[in-house]
Amino acid sequence: QPLRELGEPIADVIGPMPYTAIQSLLDPLYARGAKNYFKSGFLGGLDDELIDVLARHHEDAPSPQSEIHVHHFGGAVARVGEGDTAFGHRGAPYVLNLIARSDSGEDYEPQVAWAQQLHAATEPFQSGGSYVNFLTDEGEDKVRSAYEPETYARLQRLKAEYDPDNVFALNQNIVPA
Repeated sequence: QPLRELGEPIADVIGPMPYTAIQSLLDPLYARGAKNYFKSGFLGGLDDELIDVLARHHEDAPSPQSEIHVHHFGGAVARVGEGDTAFGHRGAPYVLNLIARSDSGEDYEPQVAWAQQLHAATEPFQSGGSYVNFLTDEGEDKVRSAYEPETYARLQRLKAEYDPDNVFALNQNIVPA
């Protein structure tokens, strides 16, 4: 018997799940010592040409750990105003997340090259910007692209107020104003 019937919310079947449990669901995929590389971009749509690009590059993936995710936006994401939160680019219907991962690091460089090539091939379909949680350290300009200019300036002011010494900088860092 299936765990749940189609359309039945999973929470009705297994009960509520603590947020900490949800946050740790993917931890086994990212073991300590693994090398991980992410690239992202917002997509204006999913036409046949883009799907062909994604499928072609999927066939050329150098490892089973190479991943292509296309996340659908809209709904609640799109109902929030662009400047109401730090999360930007709410009008894009999709976000593309490319993942190159290696447990040992030995095959890491070919995977990174694959992700970079795929990202470049999808740029004509991207609507601009990046999703900050799907970025590897690519510098301040790439982090800025995750936010509208007004939002980034507001985050810089908040960073200057609460972290003027930039102690919390081991992430996709916003430099204090």
